[in-house]
Parts: sequence; C-alpha cells; structure tokens
Amino acid sequence: SKLANRQNLLISFTEAPLLAFIIAWFTKYTSYPSSFGGYVFRENVNLPVYMFIAIIIAMFIGLIVSVQEIIKDQKILERESFLRLSRLSYLHSKILVLFFISAIQTLCFVLVGNSILEIKGMFFHYWALLFTMACLANIIGLNISSGMNSIVNATIVIPLILVPQLMFSGGLIKFDRLNSLFENPSYVPLIGELMPSRWAFEGLAVHQFKGNEFKREFFEVDQSRYNAIYEGDRVATVQQNLNDLHFSYLGGEPMQQFAPEFELIRNELASLLRMDVVSSFGSLNGMNPGNFNEQVYQVASDSLKIMRRYFRFQKSNADKQRDALSKHLISEWGGVEAFQAKKRESTNKRLEDILMNTGLFVVEYKNSLVRKATPIYQVPDSLIGRALFFA
Repeated sequence: SKLANRQNLLISFTEAPLLAFIIAWFTKYTSYPSSFGGYVFRENVNLPVYMFIAIIIAMFIGLIVSVQEIIKDQKILERESFLRLSRLSYLHSKILVLFFISAIQTLCFVLVGNSILEIKGMFFHYWALLFTMACLANIIGLNISSGMNSIVNATIVIPLILVPQLMFSGGLIKFDRLNSLFENPSYVPLIGELMPSRWAFEGLAVHQFKGNEFKREFFEVDQSRYNAIYEGDRVATVQQNLNDLHFSYLGGEPMQQFAPEFELIRNELASLLRMDVVSSFGSLNGMNPGNFNEQVYQVASDSLKIMRRYFRFQKSNADKQRDALSKHLISEWGGVEAFQAKKRESTNKRLEDILMNTGLFVVEYKNSLVRKATPIYQVPDSLIGRALFFA
C-alpha cells in the first residue's frame, strides 16, 4: 500500500532532510569578527535551539505519517472483522512499516543537520533519541487515528499533542518561570515529567555536554570539583546565618522573631549531617528561639568550620586531578593547540551556560536552601525519581 503511493513516499522521505537543511543552515551562527576565521562549533549560540526544534520535528513527522493510517482503512477493517482476520497482524503491519519509515526519516535528518552544524561523535545518540520520539509519535498517531471518525478530525488533534510539548518541555519556557501553581525549585514540575519532549531534550543536552570527545575526559573530576564548591558555599551560607542569629542573641533581641531563620538552619544542618563529614552539630533542638545559647552556637560553628575545611580540601584535590589530566591530554593529543582545537570542536559555550545555570547559585524554598547552580553535576537524592532539570 505504501509503495503504491509514490508521491506520499517521496514527500515522507524528502521532508526530513529538507527541514534539517533549513533549520541547520539558519542556526549555523558565526560570530563576527571571529577569532578563528569562520564557523566554530563552540561559539554557536543556536545549538540548544537546533536540538529542541529537532525533537519537535521528530514528533511532528511521526504524527503526520501515522494519524491517517487506520481511519482510511475503515472499510477494510469492517470487512476483515466479519472474516475474523487477525486485528493484531493488521496493527503489527502498521507499526513496523511506520517505524521503518521513521527510522529513515530521522536518519536523514541527523545526517544533514549534524553535518551542517559540525556536531561530531554524536550521530548515533541524536538518531536514537529522535527515532524514539518519532516511534512514540507513530503510536500516538495510530491511537488518534483509531479514535476519530474522519481524517480532518484526526489532523485537528495534532496541535493539541504538539503545543504542550512546546510549552512544558523546559526548552522554550524555563520550568521556574511557569505559573506559580507549578512552583517547586527542587524538581521538574509533574506536568513536565509527563512530556516526552522534556526527556528527549534533557537527554540530548546532557549527553552533548558530558559525552563529547573533550568533556567526557573531565566530567567526573569536574563533578567532584563543582559539588565541593557548592557544598563549601552552602556551609558558608549557613555559618553566616548562624553568625547573624548569634549577633542578635548577644544584642539582647527577642529571638522569637527569627523562627524562620532557625528552621532554615535546622533543616540545613540536618541535611549536612547526612553527609557523614562530622559526627554532629550538637543538639539540633538548640536551634530554636527558646533553646539557643552560646554553647549551642559554638558547637555548631566548630563543626561547620570542619566541614568547610573538608570541602576546601575536596576542591583542591579535584583541581590537582584536573591539572594532571589536562597535562596528560595535551601530551596525548599533540600539544596545547590541538587540545584547544578539540575543545572548540566538541564543546558548546551556550549549552554550557544553560546546563551550568550561570548566574544563579541558590534559592530559599520552604525554609531550606535549594541548589540551582550547576544542575548538570547534581546527583538527585529523591527516592521516587524526581530531579532538577538537567541533573
């Protein structure tokens, strides 16, 4: 049936590479004046845009090729039901053929788009994710096709599928800028968890960041380094809040007014205690307006100083490892210039800015500190699979 409709096949197999060419060509940004005499992958600020659009296009073409498949066979299905022919065989034929078409479409898309943008070493990963999205769209399209009574109605439903993928994927609108009903800076909102485009965009972005030929050599040591930096800064923040309360205590101010500050310190000390760096911070019950005193302050402050020294040591150790690794790779890759060239060809500065969340360190939420810095290096601590975007 597919082979008989040659015009439909021609459109199906040409639209993906054509869209890839248009999108990649227009997003191939070259800064002027360029320090390197032309296009540099690292300087292309449009790479995240290309990744996000590629995911939406994979869903779109997957829906387009499948949304009419069952509706147009209504008379055939009615006849086959009287003959008691296998419904499962019919569905398998649809699914396997559509998956085959989607595999070729996404393969062509990645071949063209990634070649133009000079994305190196990522071909299989891009194709696997886009192909998965297209297969998902095929199944959604077949469900729509089986539930509608006309091709027109089925086509009208497509925007209702795609628009939420645009809105709630985290690629177009940041999750922390959605309606306040979804506010929880610790995790991706539940509506985002339900969006396939969110998982695909996160998957592409994270792998492009940590799996490229340059960054994969440094990722683990950088993760240790940035996590030590954050924890050291968090300890310093808790210490500063504790010092402020101590100053107010010495000044004779009524401590009841600082109940939220005491709760924040209590929560953070309990969190830090789970890291097993120090045995205790004293009695956490002392961190409330009625029990706070000089001894409580001194015990907690001494333990915080120990933790801060520990994280300084962790950072220093990671710095030494990174320096040693850099020297080794410079030698292995053929000198400093080759080392820098590998970095320019493999990493992307705009993507790093997004996944490192530069400019935002921490936010306070329900009397606890929530880390917003360097989400790419965070290790999720949820027991039910929740996490910050890009963690």
